[in-house]
Amino acid sequence: MGSSPASETRYIVWISRSGTDAFEWEIRRETDSVVVHRSTRLFATRIEAIFDSARTAATLNIAIIAPSAVEGENAKGD
Repeated sequence: MGSSPASETRYIVWISRSGTDAFEWEIRRETDSVVVHRSTRLFATRIEAIFDSARTAATLNIAIIAPSAVEGENAKGD
C-alpha cells in the first residue's frame, strides 16, 4: 500500500544571495537538481527566505531536506 520511502522523491531547498543585500530560494529535486519551484521575491535575511520556502513546500505538499542531510554533502557549509 503506497510507495516505500526509498522510492519517494526528495527535495532540497537552496538559499542563495542575490546581489549583496538579498536572498532567494529554490526547491530542487534531490536526484537531478531540477528546480521545481523558486521564490518570486527577494528577502532581506536568510531566515526569511528559509521560512518562505518552508511555507511554499508545505503548500505544495513537498517534504524538503537540508542540503547537509544529503548523502555525500559537506555538513560544514561555507
